[in-house]
Amino acid sequence: MKFYSLTFIFITITTLKFQGQNQCPDISDYLKGEIFFESHKYYDAIAFFLSENKKNPNVTTHFYYSKCLFKLEYYTQALEANSKAIEIAEKCAELYYWEGQILKTIGSPLEAINSLNKANSLGYDKEKILIELSDNKILLKDFKNAQKDIDKLLAISNNTSNNLMQVELFLAQNKNKQAIETLKLITSKDSHSARAYFLLALSYMEVKDLANSIEAYKISSSISDEFSDPNITNGIEQYMEGNNTQACKTWKATGKLAKPLAKELIEKYCK
Repeated sequence: MKFYSLTFIFITITTLKFQGQNQCPDISDYLKGEIFFESHKYYDAIAFFLSENKKNPNVTTHFYYSKCLFKLEYYTQALEANSKAIEIAEKCAELYYWEGQILKTIGSPLEAINSLNKANSLGYDKEKILIELSDNKILLKDFKNAQKDIDKLLAISNNTSNNLMQVELFLAQNKNKQAIETLKLITSKDSHSARAYFLLALSYMEVKDLANSIEAYKISSSISDEFSDPNITNGIEQYMEGNNTQACKTWKATGKLAKPLAKELIEKYCK
């Protein structure tokens, strides 16, 4: 009888582990939807995953439906779709991590931190968690705890993306000279980081150094098309010249490719 009980417990635990591992989204059975998503055909992807949801609603269909809605900036609906995925797979860390990213985007950093802590407790990637946690704490102006997370992050890996989180913290605290010095060090070691040069352009904007700001942005845009839009450069020039209103109008006219960068500039300089 004891043998039977132990065997039953072992099988039950093993089964739960197996189910837990397979609860998280797996796109492999939805190749057509994946192609739509990776090709940025988000409306086609939405139609596909809605159709699949009617046939067989599961973690993957809800999760990727949420991803598509997010890309099209339907954030509330994206959150709802991901919540349905969580209802099916309560032990999937990836879903809570994704929930945290949505909540941050809609301006709920405190709720985002709660979701990220849940993802962390379920064993999600520590480095990714720390990046998101520090970012949300910066938004909350909880600079002391953001620094603690960044210190842990750099202890894991002293790479470019992690060092850029330190720069984000410097900028949030208006420590612009420290940001510039750190970015000079980063770009001297990694000359292919478009994000580093973009943040350098922002840092020079803060200290009213027009020439270096424009030069940094030009390097950034030469590295990645994501940063390439003349409205960004023109807006920086207008802002430096004191024409803030026109700069904001110029950034608002930025094309779809560089829209996230324009949004960042508008949020920082147009309020």
